[in-house]
Amino acid sequence: MVTIIKQSGKPIDESEAEKFMEEWKTGFEKLFESETDMETVSKKADAYEEKLREKYNLEKVIQVPKSMKAWKNLLKEHDSSIMVDVHVKTGKLLFIILDQGIK
Repeated sequence: MVTIIKQSGKPIDESEAEKFMEEWKTGFEKLFESETDMETVSKKADAYEEKLREKYNLEKVIQVPKSMKAWKNLLKEHDSSIMVDVHVKTGKLLFIILDQGIK
């Protein structure tokens, strides 16, 4: 099993991505309009991002592809390249969908 995430931080499920981005933008605009102290903004931004992480599926656990066909299907499913890395905190394998222009 391996965790897969998007480089952009958007939800894995494309059907949630637009709604997530609208909510993210609206929330941060309100935050910056209501606060001027950057320390307060930073703390509230962290809390808001955590709320969004809980609400939207920003990561998914999948089986590691065991064949060339399975790899091709995974790449086709996400219509993007996938980078393999190791999670800095857990040391576990991590797939990162490169959804920010690199294909």
